[in-house]
Amino acid sequence: MRQLSIFEPQFDDRIRRAEIDGMMHFSVLDVFEFSGSVGSSGDPRKYWQRAQKRLEAQGAHVVAGLSQHQFLRKDGKRNRATPVGTFKFFMRLVQVVEIKEWEHIRQWMADVANERIEELTNPELGISRAEHRYIEAQQNRGMTESDATQALLDRRDGKTGYRATMAVVSEKCSDAPQYAHFPVGG
Repeated sequence: MRQLSIFEPQFDDRIRRAEIDGMMHFSVLDVFEFSGSVGSSGDPRKYWQRAQKRLEAQGAHVVAGLSQHQFLRKDGKRNRATPVGTFKFFMRLVQVVEIKEWEHIRQWMADVANERIEELTNPELGISRAEHRYIEAQQNRGMTESDATQALLDRRDGKTGYRATMAVVSEKCSDAPQYAHFPVGG
């Protein structure tokens, strides 16, 4: 599978962004402008309008994950409202826009979708992949492979211990009227 490094934040101030209702939104026009997709026209609004038509033709609800936002200019005045979208919105947009620089994202999406389908038919495969990703993430944080593997085992044991504790609590709580009463020494 391709790594998510293609999505590592590499923000400079070219692509404006704003947090709206706790979710990060990115300027659609800036993404088109700086992806090299506007070509000789130089007008990201025209390209966005064509992309909207493609989405609508496919039955997509363009407004899902999309908002309008007025960004401040350097002089403190507000620009006109600009369409901004969530990451999920851009993942949908990638599917319909013919930008060759986005082909690796489309391929990554196909790879992930294929993996999820495989994991639906074989849940053990999903567990194995999740454990591998966990160990890899711990190694990226500086752990050795053996320490990362031990952390995974400790995490599993912790979950098992938690479930066992909750089962006892549930059993004791169901014995009304002495719910939540634990026998001393037992």
